[in-house]
Amino acid sequence: RLLIMVIVSETVTLPQQEDSKVPRLWTRVGDIEYDITEWIEKHPGGKKMAMLAANRDSTEMVLSYHLRQDLFEQVLKKLPHREAKTIPQKTTGFSTALQKELQQEALQYFKTTGLTIRGGPEMAMRVAFWVFLGLILHIAVLWRGWFLLAPVLGWWMASVGLTIQHDANHGALFGRSWLNEIFGMFDDLIGGSSLVWRHHHVVGHHVFTNDAENDPDSVAGVPFLRLHTSNPQKWYHKFQHIYFGFLASLMAFSYPFADTSVFVSRKFGDIDFHPLNSRDQIEFWLGKSLNIFMYAVLPFYFYGLSYLLPFIIMQAIGGAYLSFTFIVSHNTLEIDQTYMPAKGDWAEQQIRQSSNWGAASWVANFITGGLNQQIEHHLFPCVSHRHYPALSVIVRKKCAERGIPYIDYPTFYDNCASLFGHLKTLGNAPVKVE
Repeated sequence: RLLIMVIVSETVTLPQQEDSKVPRLWTRVGDIEYDITEWIEKHPGGKKMAMLAANRDSTEMVLSYHLRQDLFEQVLKKLPHREAKTIPQKTTGFSTALQKELQQEALQYFKTTGLTIRGGPEMAMRVAFWVFLGLILHIAVLWRGWFLLAPVLGWWMASVGLTIQHDANHGALFGRSWLNEIFGMFDDLIGGSSLVWRHHHVVGHHVFTNDAENDPDSVAGVPFLRLHTSNPQKWYHKFQHIYFGFLASLMAFSYPFADTSVFVSRKFGDIDFHPLNSRDQIEFWLGKSLNIFMYAVLPFYFYGLSYLLPFIIMQAIGGAYLSFTFIVSHNTLEIDQTYMPAKGDWAEQQIRQSSNWGAASWVANFITGGLNQQIEHHLFPCVSHRHYPALSVIVRKKCAERGIPYIDYPTFYDNCASLFGHLKTLGNAPVKVE
């Protein structure tokens, strides 16, 4: 890919950490390092999103994320900077003709309709619906003890993870960053961590989708599952299409422990955490404590062991629903896992490495938070999912013009059938040697 080259009109000295009492925060874009210490407070997407670029090479992240590249180029020109002392890692695939055309047509759609790329009033109503439904279910199950509704509460917890926190932690839910930060904490409420999630998805997965070396999801489930052609193969993988559903149901149980391990190590796979402040740490531990207190401590205290089975069912339903909704999007028979950035461009990689189902369905968009349209989500991660159906028309047309396969299954069932075919195939296929 072409690294973004920022033309600087005047020389600006980058403050050195040793000359300041305040530790400086930097980010690298292309072959230039920028001091973002003061700028992160002014970032339109909020400080939490800007901090993801702190003390790392963020070239690929910013090029994959921003719909208006000219705007962040203007910002970079005004920041204190210096030439990087090390040779940049060779990268390919960004700012290609395909990516630029898709961005331009998407921007034209927003200009023509007069809509904002964020959620707007429609998303406010959707959020209100999910919050109100959650309030009713919490009262019914946790307060009144109507345990027959425990599976529905588990489904709600997963749905909130898909429909609210997902857009919020991408900075796409609302135009005001503080609202995104609040609703992004719903991930902490249901047992996850918004902090860990942002590092996982924004810094890693979305930039390197299905890249065996850089995408954290490419090694998800190892050694129990073999989802990627590069994963090591075990004898029991020939049965993974049989036991996958059971493993998926365990996701909600493992989520809190996995996030805690990642938080303590300050590292998600090969992704280093940005410098954490006291607020980051308080929010993480407060979220974990609130989740355990609400869904385990209080109910078991009041209902005793009679709550055990409803609790297990609730967690299993939520974990399975969340797992299936995500995993079907990048692991199917039709997805070409061998197509990597070095062999093409990033935008085409996102299209080839993702799949949709029911792209024309408003209901599917509503209940999955647009994750039934992973192609559009990966091409436009900063855009609210309410726009995906309209954007899919643009993407589908571009794919037809360029001969790029656009994978859109009629239903969720069809997508799942291909997923299980993929699991069975990889469970029996030999390990690919590059």
